[in-house]
Amino acid sequence: MVKKKEKLKKQSILSRNIYVDTPYRVILGLVAIIVITLINALSFRGSVKLETINSLFYSEKSNLDYKVYLEENDYFDEAYLGKDRQYIASLIDYISADFRYDLNASNTFNYNYKYWVTATLIAKEKGEDGKTVYEKEFTLVEPKSFDLTNSNNFSINENVEIDYAYFNNIMNSFKKDYALTLDSNLVVKMHVDLNGNAEHIKQDIVSNQVMEVSIPLSEQTINISMDYKDINNYEVVEEISNTEIINKVLFGIFVITTILDVVIVIEYVRFLEKIKKRNSLYNKKLNRILKEYDRAIVKTKKMPEISDLKMIEVESFEELLDARENLEKPILYIDVHPSQKACFIIINQKEVFKFVLKASDLDNEQEKKKNK
Repeated sequence: MVKKKEKLKKQSILSRNIYVDTPYRVILGLVAIIVITLINALSFRGSVKLETINSLFYSEKSNLDYKVYLEENDYFDEAYLGKDRQYIASLIDYISADFRYDLNASNTFNYNYKYWVTATLIAKEKGEDGKTVYEKEFTLVEPKSFDLTNSNNFSINENVEIDYAYFNNIMNSFKKDYALTLDSNLVVKMHVDLNGNAEHIKQDIVSNQVMEVSIPLSEQTINISMDYKDINNYEVVEEISNTEIINKVLFGIFVITTILDVVIVIEYVRFLEKIKKRNSLYNKKLNRILKEYDRAIVKTKKMPEISDLKMIEVESFEELLDARENLEKPILYIDVHPSQKACFIIINQKEVFKFVLKASDLDNEQEKKKNK
């Protein structure tokens, strides 16, 4: 006997369970997240005041050039040689170094800057890891200080004449007196210190920059190499006022929608994971039915017109197979929603036997098995 179960049709509309297909539920969930996020953003914007009081950026650039002036000799017609050359130490008279430094800021501010030039004799033991044996610092340009008000740029151009022979003789004498084999250099540096403050910015604007040139000593030929440190510098100073709540009602809405948004997003992610798992179970069972009962099933593109026939819903596909054997009618298969819902029906003269395979039902079955 075929087990039949007639679905009650005379239920009140309000008492029926409303079912929304999964694709629409996915869309509705996404729309809900977008709407709540939009409300959240608007309520935050209307309830909280964030104000940038002021910002200032400045750049520091420098350039170093030098000329090596020669003593009178029978070999060179030039009075001096330019940078990046090899030079014979015994022919060097002095070195003229031009230090240039430029500061440019986006806004005017008040500041003090000073600069000075030093030369340091350094002698180390031979080798890369040689220890310092002798070190002495000389002041070539005394500190010069300047105060500027409502200014956004300044430049320094300082020419320094370096008495190469003087420093070279000091180092040669030191090596000779103590019979030492050393690597020696004269490191010439221009130091630039800046300290200032801008309106509405509490923190001080501070900069300490150094540009230098290193000159080998006690060599038959020398190579003067430029070594820049923190010379191409860019800084941004910005301050933001304290956050101020200007509308407590909107701020309350912001807090509530933030919590609600987080909860909905979490549940939405869980729902998508559940759908993925549910679809896997659904496809597995549907493929098994279509494969095992391929000869008994006929696939149709759309649902036949059955509104005038008596509807008999069965609880399982096996019951539908029993009906087929008794009625000797084909089972029609309609793919209602891919990976979500399929319908199998047998149309008799005055009645229709129907079995609906839904991914949500399979998911509920899995939950019931876990709870047992």
